[in-house]
Amino acid sequence: TADGKTITWDRTLQDQTAQIKYTYSVPMIFPELYPLGEAVINYGDQTFTESRPWFVANDPDIDSGWKKKVISTNSTMVSGSSNLTNFPVVVQLTDDPELSESNVGADGQGIRFTSDGTTLIDFEIEYYSPTASGGTLTAWVELPELSASDSTYFYIHYGKTTAQSDAAATAAAVWAGNSYVVVNHLNYEPNDDAGNHGSSTKEQIGSIAGNDDDFNTQNMLAANLVDGKIGKALDMNEGVNNELVCLEDSISNSDSCGGSGDIFDDAVNVRTSSLWYKADVVAGDTDTDRQVLFDEGGTTNGQVIYLFDGKIFGCTSRGGTATCVSTPTTANEWHHVALVWAESATSYLYHDGEEGATFTGQDNSSHGGTSAVGNLAGNALVQQIDGSGDEGITYDSGAYSFDGIIDEFRVTNTELSANFIQNTYNAEKNPTSLTCSGICLSETLSLTDDASGAFGDTTIIFLYDTLTLTDSVSTISNANFPDSWSKKLLSTNSALVAGSADLNNVPILVKLTDDPDLSLTSVGEKGMGIRFSSSTWDFLDFEIERYDGDATDGSLVAWVKIPTLDFDDNTPFYIHYGQPIANGTSSHTVWAGNTAKGFIVVNHLSDPTDTDVATRELKGSTAAPSVSDANTMDDFSAVNMASNNQVDAKIGKGTEFDGNNDTICIDYTSSDDPNNFDCNTGGSGAEGSSGLFDNDFNNRTVSLWYNADTIGSAGDRKMYVLFEEGGTGNGMNIYLYEGRLYIGAWKSGNVGFVDIATTANVWHHVALVFSGDSDANSSSSVAVDDQVRMYYDGQTSSDLAVTGFDMSGHSNEDCLGSNCRGTEIHINGHSDAQDNASKDIGGLTYDLSGEFDGTLDEFRVINSVLSAAFIETTYNSENNPDNFILHTTDISLTETLSFTYTATGEEAESSTTVSLPVETLSFTDSITKSTTKLL
Repeated sequence: TADGKTITWDRTLQDQTAQIKYTYSVPMIFPELYPLGEAVINYGDQTFTESRPWFVANDPDIDSGWKKKVISTNSTMVSGSSNLTNFPVVVQLTDDPELSESNVGADGQGIRFTSDGTTLIDFEIEYYSPTASGGTLTAWVELPELSASDSTYFYIHYGKTTAQSDAAATAAAVWAGNSYVVVNHLNYEPNDDAGNHGSSTKEQIGSIAGNDDDFNTQNMLAANLVDGKIGKALDMNEGVNNELVCLEDSISNSDSCGGSGDIFDDAVNVRTSSLWYKADVVAGDTDTDRQVLFDEGGTTNGQVIYLFDGKIFGCTSRGGTATCVSTPTTANEWHHVALVWAESATSYLYHDGEEGATFTGQDNSSHGGTSAVGNLAGNALVQQIDGSGDEGITYDSGAYSFDGIIDEFRVTNTELSANFIQNTYNAEKNPTSLTCSGICLSETLSLTDDASGAFGDTTIIFLYDTLTLTDSVSTISNANFPDSWSKKLLSTNSALVAGSADLNNVPILVKLTDDPDLSLTSVGEKGMGIRFSSSTWDFLDFEIERYDGDATDGSLVAWVKIPTLDFDDNTPFYIHYGQPIANGTSSHTVWAGNTAKGFIVVNHLSDPTDTDVATRELKGSTAAPSVSDANTMDDFSAVNMASNNQVDAKIGKGTEFDGNNDTICIDYTSSDDPNNFDCNTGGSGAEGSSGLFDNDFNNRTVSLWYNADTIGSAGDRKMYVLFEEGGTGNGMNIYLYEGRLYIGAWKSGNVGFVDIATTANVWHHVALVFSGDSDANSSSSVAVDDQVRMYYDGQTSSDLAVTGFDMSGHSNEDCLGSNCRGTEIHINGHSDAQDNASKDIGGLTYDLSGEFDGTLDEFRVINSVLSAAFIETTYNSENNPDNFILHTTDISLTETLSFTYTATGEEAESSTTVSLPVETLSFTDSITKSTTKLL
């Protein structure tokens, strides 16, 4: 009807009783009654009339008997300077005692959300489950306005089990503000179809009104439904090659996804398609290594998102011509991708919320091709392997199937802004960092020094400090840290933060020695009860490198990622303890966020070494804890070392090299052939490191700490290798030679070496920064300066840089602590440096075996140009962590007292003594610091 009221009747006459069923949809106005009028039933020649007036009541007034609690957003997680409108946020509450089944119903149907405690706002419940201690909820809530500068407050209501009259319409309205045509959480159990694994049933129910975004799964079983990024998701092609989600409206052939669908077949001017994915593998550079995440259309018109050779690609095509772009990605981690296709205009590939590449989109034309998620259903145009053009690929059993998990597939026929996409990523990457259940209050620290008394010739004034802390709230509903946790405040020293701007996502070192608060009984084995939080009470990602404790105290070496490190004010954060419960460390997330690309190697070199070359016992930190050893590419093998090579080092433990065949092989392979991990096969043998060192790159930063027992002296012509990758054709290295530290990079005739004097028996930090002359897909915020540059103990200069060049791939072994088969040296401009203790160059004999004598610690690699401020701050944090991290239990105040007494009169010829009158001195110092507290 015109006023929005819709009533649908279903009447039957059974056993002489008239039964009337109805459904209705009415505007969301509270409270309001809608008269339906009299009910008239015609049965044969009989007419039955119910003359009493019937009314349909909308949902009850939200204030009448409902309970509520406030939810707030964290504005530091909102990117950009402008507020966002109609923005869907995730609300995740776990074991919330107020969301029990008796409070909200078996399906959470009694839950409501309001913007101000009374005005209802649209929401969708993706998941609700009653638990022993309450209820667990995942809901999407559309905020009318999300503030970029301050917390946004809204309310969750509970206490009644009344079902919503139009829950489906309310859920669809969450996504209407941004004109989504597809929102599918991929969270329903696949239909087994009596064991045939194929069905025309569209069991993946979407959130948009109607059933256009309800889709069908192919060749999947109940086991394919797994935990996803947000709630549940679909795990595809784990041993079954042809699993996909068919996106067609009408399915003509359920086994091959034949059919049609207006959403994807019809032409539009602009389209944004997005999803979350977690790939088991991303490497591989042959045709069938392509893994299709999303495909619509065919080889004539359409678009496709796929993985290949360590990158994620987005392509649009028209008339048999495709335009493709890519950006790097990694395996075994959740990533978000969004392809924004604007025909004949600037289009974008976003990865993890940041712009990965831009291109001019092809015209969008209608097609009759198949569309699918997780596999290629028909055919598509993709980039040729060598990048020279495009080529068509056609469905072949298992050839292009995606191996991993996909969650949250969405499509809107609008161009979502960069700011919207970035904030979508922020909101969904870690929902509990954006929204807080409860009111987050501040803690005020007040210090007062009081002194009063008579000030005479010999008066001593005593100052007394009074410290008072008052927490105004003892607990926050659904708090991450209940009352039984203890905490103390730490802060960074801004004087040691380099640069003139705040730094983002900086892993800093927290080193606490013999701390009585960190005893074994307080934090448990391996420090598993330790947590860190920001000053705005958000969980901070952290990694515990080492914990040693007993019943009295404990010593900790931990890495904590600070989202925003203030350069001109100290940055406060908390360490929590007192509960020896399950481990909360999340090492891979500490190192994943420094740039869009993230570190590809972080190895503390702190694990005990062994003599077995078939093991990679030096464990890295960049992969998720659930990843198997075979896929953890920054786990490395110590060669010719025993367990006594693990020694005290710069940070915690490190690896000692004896200068006699000790090596760390940093190659990687998925096989367990013993030859694979000793860097001794030559050429492109068993060692394969396609995901790390063998592939070419535009930018790379390599860093480590070293303490050399021997650095050489003038005339000894001996090379001591700290790091080398590649061979005599293409590669990079860091080495010591005749008392100097060298870095080098080379490709064919292009070469760059720089050096600086160094010292033995002292810890030094070195970073090799390679910046190529092109980086079209770089998402680094640091300007590419086309240089090969050295940072020595956090510092660089024009003397430590040379002109850069493109880099190419290689198939050589890569090592720490020795020259594994071949590298280059600066002699005569540059010379081949095969692994040879007696190499002749220009008539002189050189020892180029490269066997390092000393200790290495903290080896890291990232395929981006880290800024000077970031590198210097990293050095400051690790060189002297006791100065970089301030303990707020040690508060010192300095009082300066000055006074002037003026005496008048005649001065005698001899020295005059002036007596000062008795003075009364009284002063009060007040220092107030407010920080948002986490309970």
